[in-house]
This record gives sequence, structure tokens and C-alpha cells, in this order.
Amino acid sequence: MRISIRVVCLMLIGASMVSTAPPSDAQSPGVYIAVGDSIAAGIGSSLPRERGYAALTHALITQHSGSFVPFESLAVPGETARTFIDNGQLDRFRASVSRAREGGLGIHVVTLSLGGNEMLDLESSGLPDREAGLETFRVSYAEALDAVRVVIGPNVPLVVTTYYDLTEGNSTLTNTDAWWIEQFNTVIRDQAAERGAAIADIHEPFTGNIAAWTLYPVDVHPSNAGHLKIAEAVWRTFGNDATAPVIDAPERIRANRDTPTLRFNATDSTSLSNLSLECPDVQCTQPLIDENGEYIALIDVSNAATSESMMTLVASDAAGNTTRHDIVIERVSSVQDGEEPDQP
Repeated sequence: MRISIRVVCLMLIGASMVSTAPPSDAQSPGVYIAVGDSIAAGIGSSLPRERGYAALTHALITQHSGSFVPFESLAVPGETARTFIDNGQLDRFRASVSRAREGGLGIHVVTLSLGGNEMLDLESSGLPDREAGLETFRVSYAEALDAVRVVIGPNVPLVVTTYYDLTEGNSTLTNTDAWWIEQFNTVIRDQAAERGAAIADIHEPFTGNIAAWTLYPVDVHPSNAGHLKIAEAVWRTFGNDATAPVIDAPERIRANRDTPTLRFNATDSTSLSNLSLECPDVQCTQPLIDENGEYIALIDVSNAATSESMMTLVASDAAGNTTRHDIVIERVSSVQDGEEPDQP
């Protein structure tokens, strides 16, 4: 059976360095280094150095820490776990860590994406070759993780990513495309867990969202939206962001017309990944931000079944922290003395 895996074609850009001059009074929490294949390099995004998952993860680290964070990407075109070890990327990684430490900087986190090229290489192979390829990957991937651990030590966060399945198939059906992808992902999860690496598992969230988060069928790589979702998955594994978003909104709206306007503010210590309005009893638009940075949503209560209706603002950040804020809409026939009328 032919594997049409097409999991991330892994045509990487070369090594790149992204950094800006630090503020004079800033103390860096350490260097972030991304290694691996085209996932780490940001291929598929419109601007890999800014919108790839590693670059977006770097932005989240910087926002959360509030200080300068150097960032280096060492991605190599077509990298496998074996070529990562043999063809120079591992050596460059060692050199980068040494330079950072010689300069008085620690290593804040390392992210690693390897395995997609091995899957792609098996696309036209028969069952014996696939089984052999999986076992070869198991050995090489473990060796790559061990080498990275030796360089950074046991306490530096190491985050690995799994791979999504473009077929969105049933991974329990033996020897199907989805099944083989799951075998490789299982190796990634198991080997990473044995070495104290955190696992940013992107397989599950991408299932059902391939059309929205990848360029498939034109290209197998993640789109801008997909790279953002990977960055959020990576950030959740090590970001240490336990602060939920803050919503500043009324708890009650007295509506003297059918289409009141909701105005509110929502902020987060790092960044908002989702802001939505749930309106089970009325019609509403999703929040939009105006030129003053205030959020606005339009409500339509003309078909509300009762004089009081409920809606809920939901704000989530990249680390998965979520805040819910309930708002009651009360229908009134006129504005009472001392009250402000609804604003259009």
C-alpha cells in the first residue's frame, strides 16, 4: 500500500538568526534555539522568519518575559534525525550553545522537529522497508535527542513536535497512511518522554483542521494559521504562563432598543489567541477592535424569547488560560433617569 503521507515536505530554509538589540537595562532569560526541519524553519508561512512557529514562539517568550531574548534557528533543508547528527546541524548547535554560555547567557529552551522526512521517504516503499525505516528512525531519533541533552544538560527545557496527518484518516486501521504516521508519532512521544523532553503534540488539534491550517493540497506545509497553532502548542508545554486574560466588560446591559452595542476591553500578559462571544439567546456579531483599542460587538435582541437574555465573552491566551465573562441583556421600554442610553 502506498503511503501518501505528505506530512510536511520539509524543504527547509538555511540557518537564520533573528534578534534585535536588547534594552540597556534588560536581563535576558537565555537563548532560544530551534533545530530540525521545515517546521522549525517556518516553511509554508508567508514570512518564515516572522510567522513560522519558531519565530512566533520566540515572540511569546519575549512578551512573557518582558526582556530581550536572543533567538537562533538552525534548520537545514531536508533534515532527518540521521542527517541532523551527521551533516553538521548538531555541530552548529553545539557551537551556538557554547557561544551563548561563553557570553554569559543560559539556554532558555530548545525546540526540535524531526521525523517528517523519514515518513516522506517511505512514501513508495513496501511493508518491509517501512518497518525497517521505522526502526531506523527509532534509533536515530533517540541518538539525536541524547546528543541534544548532552549539550544542554538535564534541566534546560527541550520541546519536540509530532506531525499532523493530511489524510485525517483512522490511525487504528493497520498499515493505512494514518496508522504509519501514528507509529512515527509514537516513537517521537516515547523517546522524548524517556529523556525528559516536553511534547507539543500537533497531531490531534490539526485533525479536522487540515484545510484551514495547512496549504494542502497545493503544499503540505502549515499555513500562517497552522504555524500559529504549532507555536501555541509549543508554548503551552513550557511557557509557565498561568495568568488568564482579563476582561473589562459590563455584567448587565439595559437595552432600550433592538440592537444595543457591547463595548469592552480584553488584555493578556502575553497575547490573546481567541476572543469570542457566545450568544445562545440572541444574535450577535463577533468582537472587532476599533481604532482606540476597544472591542465592539453588535447585539440583536429583537427575537429574544424573554425580557432577559444571557451571553458570554470568552478570552483565551496562547498558553490555554481562559476567562469567561457572563453578561445579562435586559430589555427595557425606555431609559430610566440617570441612565445612559444605548450607544449605536
